[in-house]
Amino acid sequence: VVTWGDPAAGGDSSAVAHLLTGHIVRICGSSAAFAALTVDGALICWGSDSVGGDASHVVSQVASGVLAVESNGFAFVAIKEQGGIVTWGYPQFGGNSEAVTEQIAGRKV
Repeated sequence: VVTWGDPAAGGDSSAVAHLLTGHIVRICGSSAAFAALTVDGALICWGSDSVGGDASHVVSQVASGVLAVESNGFAFVAIKEQGGIVTWGYPQFGGNSEAVTEQIAGRKV
């Protein structure tokens, strides 16, 4: 994966470049961050922390078992193999799904 552009908006992936050398099957972007899905079902994120570039608080949940990743421009959602979702990014735009955790629990998405 090669990135370019404004470093604050995901143009600089040097912090995760060593992780982007494997088999990437999809790259999804928000307004200023990116998430790369590997063939092994792991996500690698970089870019602006506030819109999903920092997934450190959900890293254990997206380290494996991810089927798909999508963004609305301000937040990301990972769809998991075993059902359910993981969200991160700007909380007011979907980056925090705690309010619907109960409704989603145990469902296949």
